[in-house]
Amino acid sequence: MVHPYLRRREGKEAVIYPKPELEKVLGKTLGVPLFQEQAMRVAIACAGLPERSRSTQKKHGDLQTYRRRLEIPR
Repeated sequence: MVHPYLRRREGKEAVIYPKPELEKVLGKTLGVPLFQEQAMRVAIACAGLPERSRSTQKKHGDLQTYRRRLEIPR
């Protein structure tokens, strides 16, 4: 994933975000997920889960409602 980032940083490749809400998550790395924290934030953004509620959701077991959005097989 480093090579796409370098090409984008040099202006050789267009910066593309698959979903508009990912621009906030991947903006600093020009649309390329480079860090583990970004992978978690991408999943949260795609599931529509508010960041502050992720620990509450985990604690109460309500993550099943987001399983389809993330396409995680059981």
